[in-house]
Amino acid sequence: MEAPKMDVKGYYQLSQSEQSNQDESSMNSSESSKYESIKRNIWKLCWCAALFCSVCLNALLLSQSSEYTSSKELTLSKYANLAQNVPTSRNYSSIYSSLDRSEADAAWEKLQLDIEAGWVALEDRHSESIGLPHSVRWPWDDSKGIYILSAAHELHCVYVLRTFINNVNDGEKDFRYSHGHAAHCIEALREVVMCAADDYPLYKGALNAAAGKENPRAGFGTVKMCRDWKKLVAWAKEHTACWQEAKTDDLEDKFKKCPDDSRPWERVVNHS
Repeated sequence: MEAPKMDVKGYYQLSQSEQSNQDESSMNSSESSKYESIKRNIWKLCWCAALFCSVCLNALLLSQSSEYTSSKELTLSKYANLAQNVPTSRNYSSIYSSLDRSEADAAWEKLQLDIEAGWVALEDRHSESIGLPHSVRWPWDDSKGIYILSAAHELHCVYVLRTFINNVNDGEKDFRYSHGHAAHCIEALREVVMCAADDYPLYKGALNAAAGKENPRAGFGTVKMCRDWKKLVAWAKEHTACWQEAKTDDLEDKFKKCPDDSRPWERVVNHS
């Protein structure tokens, strides 16, 4: 019996068809994989973009918040160019309030030097450029006016009141400063406090830094930003009027204590 012949042509066509289907299926699968890959990449890109925008937005908000809260600290004072950038804790206790009189007296006498340094002699042209009114003439150069810095005047008033209180406490009859002088200082300090109108809320009670204290002070331990006192004194000494608190009837003798040991009275300048 003759063996049946294989339909090579039909087999070939069938094989081609199956191969075509396989290729098409493979192609579809590949395209599907590419599509899924593209879709995943798009989602990743969108997620990264959203994250980037979020980080930028938060950084911007933080920057604006920081600028807002620190704007006061970064603003320089008009005359000595001082910034409020010195963190200072409210402790209400220092060598200046020590009950050891000799220790406190020594500390205050050192501060007296800073108060004296607060008397400055400024040229009229400079005073006019920063909006200051003319002042009494400096005896060694009539193109300069004599001014006392507000901080020096206020600290002088604290010095006066401390001295007055100690005189009363010690039962002395001869006071270094008069009652009228003390009353003037009370008024000067009242004006300063009410002008500043500091609105910082001070916490009360034995909490926070005051935890465990028997007589906690309001706001104990809270930090405030201050100007650099040493920089103010340094600026004042650059414009010194050579003033000293001396008991003398000769006004000019009060302006003969220069921090740099110069002697401007030996070269008096008269522009009139």
